[in-house]
Amino acid sequence: MRRREDLPLITGSGAYLADLRLDGMLHAGFIRSDEPHALVEEVRIPPKVAAFTAADLGLDRPMPDLHPHPLLDHAHRPAPLAGREVCYVGEPIAVVLADRPETATDLRDRVEVEYTPLPSVGDPRLALEEDSPPVHLGDTSNRVARLSVTFGDAETALRRADEVVEVRLRQHRGAAVPMETRGVLAVWDESRETLTVWTSTQSPFGVRRVIAEYLSLDPDRVRVVAPDVGGGFGPKAAVYPEEVVVAALAIRLGRPVRWLEGRRENLTCMLQQRDQFWTLRGAFDRNGGILGIEGHVVHDNGAYVPYGLLLPATSLRLISGPYRIESVDVALDSVYTNRVPTSPVRGAGRPHAVFALERLLDTAARALGMDRAEIRRRNLVRPGDMPYQVPIPLPGERPSPTTRATTRPPWKRPWKPAVGTVSRRGDARPPPGDANGVWVWPCTWRTPAWPRRTPPSRDCCPTARCSCWSEPRARVRVMPPPSLRWRRTTWDALPNRSRWKPATPAWCLPGAPPWPAGPRSRWPTRRPVRHEAWPSC
Repeated sequence: MRRREDLPLITGSGAYLADLRLDGMLHAGFIRSDEPHALVEEVRIPPKVAAFTAADLGLDRPMPDLHPHPLLDHAHRPAPLAGREVCYVGEPIAVVLADRPETATDLRDRVEVEYTPLPSVGDPRLALEEDSPPVHLGDTSNRVARLSVTFGDAETALRRADEVVEVRLRQHRGAAVPMETRGVLAVWDESRETLTVWTSTQSPFGVRRVIAEYLSLDPDRVRVVAPDVGGGFGPKAAVYPEEVVVAALAIRLGRPVRWLEGRRENLTCMLQQRDQFWTLRGAFDRNGGILGIEGHVVHDNGAYVPYGLLLPATSLRLISGPYRIESVDVALDSVYTNRVPTSPVRGAGRPHAVFALERLLDTAARALGMDRAEIRRRNLVRPGDMPYQVPIPLPGERPSPTTRATTRPPWKRPWKPAVGTVSRRGDARPPPGDANGVWVWPCTWRTPAWPRRTPPSRDCCPTARCSCWSEPRARVRVMPPPSLRWRRTTWDALPNRSRWKPATPAWCLPGAPPWPAGPRSRWPTRRPVRHEAWPSC
């Protein structure tokens, strides 16, 4: 199957946000905070500089919450432009406009902001202490929420274990650094009262919802277009303040407004990842069997909660991995700090749990004098254990009897644990003295809803390019890492075209025929389309 989406990109005919230009377009530049925590006393704007603050545009109230959670009792969400208080370096305070992007950058540097610095905290472990300064004025605690996973009796397992090992790990912060930085272009049509927004995003529907709700617009009159996106990796799935500000400016001025993020802004202001501190204690018998795991995790959420508890919850729910573990008692504290907020990036918390669990097994192997591959083989879930009940529910939900591993692996050959070293020549183990080898880590991946035999309903979203199934069932498959699995990177790799699905899917398009049965070579193909959030969708 030949890929169809590459030719425009490799021949230079793709259309990124920076390639879009409209007549009369204005360019925006954002004045950002230089302080991690401070009160904004005054914004001094030089003469003949078109600058707007939160008070000028009425953008000082928090943005809507796209990811609510019952445990978020005091979730702080950012405002498009900061009002009185700034809580991290890079938080937008004001915006300037010019006819050229270079002029907007020069005018941005001429705007001065007077601050009153406040105590700040950057270490989430220190932010949990009682005498720690509050990240947000008026808060009595910097804890966002506490999540926990408990099953079995981990305390008893630690007492009767032959070997107890402990690891302390820090998974430092990181930036996504996409090839294309963020950008927004908004156009307001006064005659039709419609707003069109082009943005480099992974979530056009989320951007459309927030803009319509925040600016009190009819969602049917807001259209969001995601052109060719030069890398997203997760942070571009969030809705940013700049998208709301640019849309508000286009409506107020009646002219197209565009903002392109610089690389320094991208490294400073775009949502970041990780910064987690893990403390795990594992109980093992003399044969290397895992009796129980006990621990505590501190997750740095940054100054705001743009993505709910998705990232810390995903890190916690996979703590058992693909292993047979009798008991687990692990708690996670998500904490506010005066740093850039964090979001899911390339794995959305799954690598965090895999890294911590595998390091614990490495430490146990050294303590027991065992081979690192052998201790994993002895604890892996075997085909004979299927269906294997996974006792970890989603945080805030009850365990479901359908949350279990599938009885049939998604490839033709019988499943065998992929643990050990392999050489580049394809041998099971490299010959003595051969250093050309890689280590293979097992992991667990939580899959989306599994389809039933009932046909999809077309009433949910008549124009959505997706497959909507009734009576979904969530299942978990234990499998090797994605690099070892059969995978396709074409349009047919969408979830409703996987070759192991037992049902007959159909596209939710008016008049679309059912998906034909038969080998995948006869499956029809579709051209990739740009993701757009159209009105009335």
